[in-house]
Amino acid sequence: MNVHRDIRHYHIIGYDAYFEEVMPDLQKIVEDTLLDKDDNFLIAINEAVCNAAKYANDGPALAPIDIEVVITPGQDISVSVRSDTQPFNVEMFRDNMRKLAADDSPWKDREWCDYTGSTERSRGYWLMLMSVSYLYIRSDGKEVTLYADIPFQKEHVTRKISDIVPRLLLMKNGVIY
Repeated sequence: MNVHRDIRHYHIIGYDAYFEEVMPDLQKIVEDTLLDKDDNFLIAINEAVCNAAKYANDGPALAPIDIEVVITPGQDISVSVRSDTQPFNVEMFRDNMRKLAADDSPWKDREWCDYTGSTERSRGYWLMLMSVSYLYIRSDGKEVTLYADIPFQKEHVTRKISDIVPRLLLMKNGVIY
C-alpha cells in the first residue's frame, strides 16, 4: 500500500525566526489538518521550539533549529524539532515522571501544574504532553517529536499526571521505547 505523506522542512537561526518565518505556516497547517481551533497542538510545537532555542549551546538568538512536519492525511501529524542543546538526562527525567504517575504516587491523580507549582521546572514538556498523542524525546535531548492523531481529539487534552506521563517515550538509535 502506497501512503502519501506531506513532508515539510524548515531550518531557522534563532528563536525570533520561528515566529517570523515558520509559525504562520505551522498555524495554518495545524488548523487545516487537525481542526484544532484552540491551537493546543500549536502551543505544544511552540514549547518544543522554545526549549530548542532556550537550551541551545549557541543561545536563543543564534540557535540553529530544524523543524520537520510529516502529515499522513486522515491518520496523523508529527512535528520534529532538533537543535544542538545542552546535555539533558532524558532517561532520568522519564523515570522521575513515571514515579509521579505510579499507582502508589500521591501525584498520579493530580494536575501537572500542582506538581510544578510556580517554578519553570520542566513546564515545556508538561505543556507538550497535555496536547499530544505521544511525545518522543531523543535520548540525548537534542530532538523531540510531537505526534497527534487526525482528527485532533479535544477531550484528549488533559493535565492529569497519570493520563499524560504514558505519552512520553524515548528514542535511541532509531528505536522508540
